[in-house]
Amino acid sequence: YRVRYADVRRLAAFAKGREKARWEQLLDDIRDAVGDLQMRFDHVYRTCLAELRANSIYLIDERQIDEPQREFVRRYFFGRVMPALSPIILSDNSPIPQLEDGSINLAVRLQLANQNSRYAIVNIPSDRLPRFVVLPAPTAQTGRQVLMVLDNIIRACLPEVFEGVFPITQADAFTFKLTRDAELELGEGITQSLVDALASSLKKRKLGDPVRLIYDRRMPTDMLDTLVRRLRLGSYDNVLPGARYHNSKDFMDFPNLGARSLENRPLHPLKSPLIEAQRNVFAAIAEGDILLNYPYHSFRYTEQLLSSAAIDPGVRSIQVTLYRIARESNIANSLICAALNGKDVLAIVELRARFDEAANIDWPKRLTEAGVHVIFGVPGLKVHAKLMLIGRQEGSQLRRYAHVC
Repeated sequence: YRVRYADVRRLAAFAKGREKARWEQLLDDIRDAVGDLQMRFDHVYRTCLAELRANSIYLIDERQIDEPQREFVRRYFFGRVMPALSPIILSDNSPIPQLEDGSINLAVRLQLANQNSRYAIVNIPSDRLPRFVVLPAPTAQTGRQVLMVLDNIIRACLPEVFEGVFPITQADAFTFKLTRDAELELGEGITQSLVDALASSLKKRKLGDPVRLIYDRRMPTDMLDTLVRRLRLGSYDNVLPGARYHNSKDFMDFPNLGARSLENRPLHPLKSPLIEAQRNVFAAIAEGDILLNYPYHSFRYTEQLLSSAAIDPGVRSIQVTLYRIARESNIANSLICAALNGKDVLAIVELRARFDEAANIDWPKRLTEAGVHVIFGVPGLKVHAKLMLIGRQEGSQLRRYAHVC
């Protein structure tokens, strides 16, 4: 949605005639396909919840907690959650202030004592706090493991967020998530100024045009209409009903509270017998080409090759291409080490590695400061390949060792 759907949406907006109809039909097809996928996900989710219950693990909401659990939830909320909240009270007919791309929020309707209603937006700070919180087991049911989603901890204490500001009789909250256009508008010229242009575009990405709103399908129609109007969503923006919880990727961090049999056993990287049989990677490659299959083989061999080259007295030069650079990168650190050890180091860095641009802006500065010669790609091309070429003096011969991925 952040890229491909956004691209089609722009094409539909600017095209005319038959071309416009073609792109609009593609938008409709995408919506239908995503709707089917959402239904499949909901089915899988319900199946997983049933299997968790069969193993005495319960994911409960704010309506299912007993008093000791409620007290635990209140302490957790005021101790850890409340400081991370930034509630927004909506004024009459005003647009909603800019919400960051991918953030999950609660759309809240406050019923006041005078029978009037007020609307508010409350952020769910899952970027700062665990999405799943383990609660004490119910007092009457031993052997149970109980969790609550962060969203529901906020719901349980929602009236107290607005306490003292409004005379509230009821607070209804429904989750929604806004996805924004994440495409960076940059020229094709590869110049030093591209770094500045990219940095500026990154700041704007989080506040790009909205392309999708996914919402709790139990949200009342009038509340949804208000949300769509306040967010100023257009006809090309996908408004998609979903389940009670969004950002499903957070389930990757779902804690295992049961037996080890409920987890997949970790797959350990395979060792290369051709490399293990030699004293170092250089010696192994000298015997012949070696094929490694990532992620099945250990990436440690590649890191070891570069880290050895960085301090090997015989190595004269290192040339690499860098596409996605981790924030804590052993490869980049080895290049810095090599430059500090007097090697001739050249790095071709692809700045436009989607969603990793921030790290790819920061690392070239550090590499350059250490003495690495940095080139920002090739005009008109995008560098995806991971290449490395090491020149090593062995006696009277300059031998070259390569890594191609």
